Amino acid sequence: MKKYDSINGLRTLACIGIILMHVKSNMNFQFGNYLDIIINSFTQFVFLFMVISAFSMCCGYYEKIKNNNMKLEEFYKKRIMKIWPIFTILVLLDVIVEHNKNSILEGYADITMMFGFIPKKLEVIGVGWFIGLIFIFYMIFPFFVFLFSNKKRAWIVTLNSLVMNLVGITYFDLHRENMFYSLLFFCVGGMIYLYRNEIIKIVKNKKNIIVFICIICIIGYYIIPNNNIIIEMLKVVLINFILLSIAIGIDDSKILDNKITKFISNISLEIYLCHMVIYRIVEKTLINNWKENSFVKYFIVCCIVICGTILVAQLLKKVCNKLIVKEKRNV
Repeated sequence: MKKYDSINGLRTLACIGIILMHVKSNMNFQFGNYLDIIINSFTQFVFLFMVISAFSMCCGYYEKIKNNNMKLEEFYKKRIMKIWPIFTILVLLDVIVEHNKNSILEGYADITMMFGFIPKKLEVIGVGWFIGLIFIFYMIFPFFVFLFSNKKRAWIVTLNSLVMNLVGITYFDLHRENMFYSLLFFCVGGMIYLYRNEIIKIVKNKKNIIVFICIICIIGYYIIPNNNIIIEMLKVVLINFILLSIAIGIDDSKILDNKITKFISNISLEIYLCHMVIYRIVEKTLINNWKENSFVKYFIVCCIVICGTILVAQLLKKVCNKLIVKEKRNV
């Protein structure tokens, strides 16, 4: 299967953007201008992660499962070992720090990896709700492959997921932590995979036009009023579709694919999971003792959190890889 290395740039963008947004949000820092709107909007990068995750899963496993070239047991073992060790380590650390009844019960739910079915956002590893959704997607992926093995059926499923999203928002008051709400983004990733050859051809032939359209869509996201969440959601779907389409169509971009983006992309999951842990440490040691709430303070905190998160993420990656290797040897 062809590698789409420019996706590394999107993962890096999403990681850094989410960190900038969370730091600003937790510091209650306000720029007082358009920067507030822009950085606050970086919360939408989590949907880009969903689209990329679905596309990457299809690249790695769609054909194997469709053609019965991989046992389901092997598939599930690989996916569980991808996320369970790192997530469990962070959950246990959080439970040890909090050491109360709620953290123990929520930590237990987290470790089972089944917490995505709980209609409540858990406080232990607050950003972990994304892992709950990803695990549900892993569980249903063989069925997802069946649904998307026929393009007509794939369109029906994707359009239905859009309706599910809109109904979930307007009637059931659901949020992104719920698969009923977020399935749409996994379907978008699947559709990009199905039509990847056509998309690549269009992007290569009309690269400048596609990039221009992407820029216009991003500007439009901020200019067009978000009168309701439905309009905002449709804008997010369109932008994510275009971003990933550009990434798979432009395979020689040094901006999207370089040593830095490859490095960060390789530990993007670990960065996402542990960046708030690093922020809390910085908060207790630096922020609480620095009363002035200035741009300089925000900038310094962001730099410390990003660098600290990357170091810890890399360490966790190495530890988990060693555990996985040891487990394979024992088996």
